Amino acid sequence: MNVSKMKLTIVGICGVLLVPFTGHAANATLLNDTTALFTVDFSFTDDYFEVQVPIMAEYGVDYLDRVDTVGYDFVTTENDLPEIENISGLVLSNETIVGNKYVLPTGSTGKFTLMVLVTFTEEIGEDVQAMITKLPYFLNERRTTVHQNQLDELAMPILEAAE
Repeated sequence: MNVSKMKLTIVGICGVLLVPFTGHAANATLLNDTTALFTVDFSFTDDYFEVQVPIMAEYGVDYLDRVDTVGYDFVTTENDLPEIENISGLVLSNETIVGNKYVLPTGSTGKFTLMVLVTFTEEIGEDVQAMITKLPYFLNERRTTVHQNQLDELAMPILEAAE
């Protein structure tokens, strides 16, 4: 897939993702033999504080890492994930952006989608699951993070390998 087709695909996908959430909480789509798109929906609300959610997402971040980006990773049943050639992750939302974060006013609910576009060096030979590994947020600019047990409850997309 050449670069212009890839850009066109990303723009089209972003346009679809910015409409109101009516679909699944998680999705995985194979775009070609080696490229996949993963999305994970989540939301935040707080009745007492303004909430800020990072826009940037980073591959390979662990739960114990102290970062200000949403972390994500991939798992397979056989731990045989093909090498990654290219990867990009971003959090999308209709919320107001200030700096590098979405800002939710006190008492409001914000809906977000982690979007990850990944190209592997070879065809995907087994099921691949995307997962959020770190989800920091800020309450009145004080950093905190979603607990591991809450992350485990999020729907995570599985890309099924071709038979």
